[in-house]
Amino acid sequence: MKSELVFAYGSNMDPAQMRERCPESDLWWFVAEARDWKLYFPRKSNQRRGGVGSITKQVGSSVWA
Repeated sequence: MKSELVFAYGSNMDPAQMRERCPESDLWWFVAEARDWKLYFPRKSNQRRGGVGSITKQVGSSVWA
């Protein structure tokens, strides 16, 4: 099986939610930086009563998770 690293942030950093979404995955947690990306909130979640975070390319910015 091929291993793959995924940069996660927000609710994707919640182990219970990730086990529910991706039960076959091994979860490894560590601090990481996504260079040339920025955090933004493109949608609103009525269920969570707030913005839904995402990242988008932006040279010179960085997002930490």
